Amino acid sequence: MSRWYRAYEGTVTDAKLAEAALVADCSRSVAIAAWHALLESAACKNNCGSYETSARRVAVILCEPPVKIEALFGAFDEIGLTINGAIAAWKRRQFQSDDSKERVAKHRQAKKTVTKQADEPEVTARNGDVTAPETETETETQPEEEVSPNGDCPSGDEPALRPEHVFEGYQELAKSIGRNVPRDFTPERRQLVRGRMSQYSLADFQTVFAKCRDSPFLRGDKNDGRTPLTFDWLMKKANFQKVLEGNYDG
Repeated sequence: MSRWYRAYEGTVTDAKLAEAALVADCSRSVAIAAWHALLESAACKNNCGSYETSARRVAVILCEPPVKIEALFGAFDEIGLTINGAIAAWKRRQFQSDDSKERVAKHRQAKKTVTKQADEPEVTARNGDVTAPETETETETQPEEEVSPNGDCPSGDEPALRPEHVFEGYQELAKSIGRNVPRDFTPERRQLVRGRMSQYSLADFQTVFAKCRDSPFLRGDKNDGRTPLTFDWLMKKANFQKVLEGNYDG
């Protein structure tokens, strides 16, 4: 069974990843992808954040020159994202509640508590009413809620993605590339976002935002500042898919 790992909020806009990309002379999208490759390797090894994948292997996966990925790994070390072959602050980045065994144990203990309470004798009051024994009672502890990659249905351990997060993420994107920043998260926009959330994962949203940031066409560099990129345009299924598939790269 594959292990889960958490990508902290703000990964796409993390200034350290942007700095690493600049040092390694590669795009931010490559830096983000390489960083997730390290997180995935660390989750697979499950040993305090240490990872086993190499720069050459990541270069093959990402179809990038090995020298750039090696430079990127060096930048991760220099900036402090990694230390001696391990993800820095791994335990702080990965919540302790991710331990499925711990969640199961808590849930079973809660069920035992409820069963015990159900077996306790009732006490008949002087007026004939039946009451519970005068002891401190405990309520059943529900297992930690799990959310799927699209943030809607319970199934895994990925952090919850809410429509507001998508809107705020685009606002940050628009600021960073000098585009008009949308002000109001209208019901129509919320409906658009929910439509995309039902079809795409958190990683897809991160990839799309990164591609928008790295695309000269979508930034407006190639058209004297003109670009079709707006929040409403991007959240339409056809446009979101085109950006995700790299139609506007380069």
